[in-house]
Amino acid sequence: MKQLHVRSHNISWIGHKRYPNYRNQGEIREVAKTQLQAFPVGIKRFLNPHSYPVMMEERLYHIKLDLIKQYRHQHTTAPMGQ
Repeated sequence: MKQLHVRSHNISWIGHKRYPNYRNQGEIREVAKTQLQAFPVGIKRFLNPHSYPVMMEERLYHIKLDLIKQYRHQHTTAPMGQ
């Protein structure tokens, strides 16, 4: 993770995205509350919630598939009884 200091703001760069560094847990909590308020009520409810579509970056998708293939290979080629 690269750190870039811009004026008095401390900014983190992860990949090509910029994220602010929060000072304390209360600040993180406030940001999370604000972001959750943007979701429709149907998604936030616990009983019969609506589904929320989420996309996965292609590189991450391929890493996930490779890990699944490795796991299946390790668990299907093991000798019986182990």
